[in-house]
Amino acid sequence: MTRDVLDFAEEAKEVFNRDNKKVTYRNDSHIALRTGMFEDCILVFEATEVGFFEQWCNRKIKGDKE
Repeated sequence: MTRDVLDFAEEAKEVFNRDNKKVTYRNDSHIALRTGMFEDCILVFEATEVGFFEQWCNRKIKGDKE
């Protein structure tokens, strides 16, 4: 565990405590997920890109016909 991870976790905690609906938070190097049975835990990942999957998801745009 490095100091920058602990600093990021503290930053994520502040963000999550300000907004109870927020479940993800990120900066340039880390991603935090709110987790746990009572949503009182934070899971931190290093944000390293492993792939970019262009146009893989279907997205309905308002006014599109099905």
